[in-house]
Amino acid sequence: MSAPAPRGAADRPLRVLYVDGSVEFGGSTKSLGLVLSALPRLSRTIMTSQRPAIARRWYPGLRIYSYRRFVNYASLSHLDEWLAARLGRTLRRALGLGVATADNAVSVLHGARMVVLAKRLGIDLFHLNNGTGPAEASAAARISGVPCVGHLRGFPGPPGRRGVHDRLRARLTRGMDRIIAVSDAVKAAIDPEEFPAERVTRIHDPVDVAAFDRASSRRERLREEWRVRPDEVLVGIFGRVVRWKGQLEFVRAMAAAMRADPRIRGAIVGDAADATRTYFDEVRRAMDEAGMADRFRLMGYQADVEPYYHAMDVVVHASIEPEPFGMVVPEAMAARRPVVAARAGGPVEVVTHGVDGLLVEPGDVGGLTEAIGALAADPAHRARMGERGYAKVRERYGVDVVAGQLMEVYRAVMAERGR
Repeated sequence: MSAPAPRGAADRPLRVLYVDGSVEFGGSTKSLGLVLSALPRLSRTIMTSQRPAIARRWYPGLRIYSYRRFVNYASLSHLDEWLAARLGRTLRRALGLGVATADNAVSVLHGARMVVLAKRLGIDLFHLNNGTGPAEASAAARISGVPCVGHLRGFPGPPGRRGVHDRLRARLTRGMDRIIAVSDAVKAAIDPEEFPAERVTRIHDPVDVAAFDRASSRRERLREEWRVRPDEVLVGIFGRVVRWKGQLEFVRAMAAAMRADPRIRGAIVGDAADATRTYFDEVRRAMDEAGMADRFRLMGYQADVEPYYHAMDVVVHASIEPEPFGMVVPEAMAARRPVVAARAGGPVEVVTHGVDGLLVEPGDVGGLTEAIGALAADPAHRARMGERGYAKVRERYGVDVVAGQLMEVYRAVMAERGR
């Protein structure tokens, strides 16, 4: 039985304004959507930069307001790259100043919208879904006199206040009532001079275990469609195809494992953003150069990814940089699949080495090859690991579990504010 929701003024349900600055669909939007589905007793309002179709899918039945649809971090980054490729430094600086001015104007406009919205809807709490920014959201919360929670889903920048961005980040951080960190690794990276550790709560991202249970029946159908024989071992990596996610290391490790065991086949589930097409092509070339292109399947982005996990025999997380959390790891476990994960960041908190998965040093292609080969050779061990991982996910990462932890944070913040 879930705990009662915290109450707002006049003993009504707490009214929360969620600000989601994500543009390309990813884990932060998915995680927030899953948690909100388990918090129906709150009054939930969303301001989001996501495309309307994505927002409607992940935030059904909620008030949704568009926020920075066109002037956002992604569009500004693409514009900067376009200018850098076509203009000289002097002209680029001049145009950059104009873009910065427009960006600041948009910040002021949306900050004012948030203040008006908070007053009109009687908002009791701001929840920023992408860290301690954007600046206009935390400023709107302060102007409105409303508590503010920042959800830190990535590692913070290095400590220091040398530049304008460092000082702004520090000020935004200090203005939070509470920070939620998606892993102990992220929590440990927060500068205690900017924000005290006792006001940081670690809450891992949730997994929709029920959705994975429903998708299990599609395993055989997909494998037949892909012409994967029953004796073959399908090993997959999931996520956007970007360098730090380690798809290149995955391909190199898999090529060596395939030479040792011809039953092994590979799958890459995910696509590249426009700015990372060069890396995607590099991954393709690695398959060709190894002579193994016909034993890999490139599956692209999948909106309903759960059946694809079930279709695998082993799931690999190969990030070469520390992952803040690594949603792929518990999602694979929810499909009862053993995981080979990089021994850095959040995955270390999820995988128990040798029990429900294997840990390999980031970038260690040889170690990755060895782990893949060991699991491919022992189906009984894979099955045992998969069952242990599934039990762990149900206990620790279920949507209701995570929603309950979030409610505890809300209750604590409201009590601290005397509300």
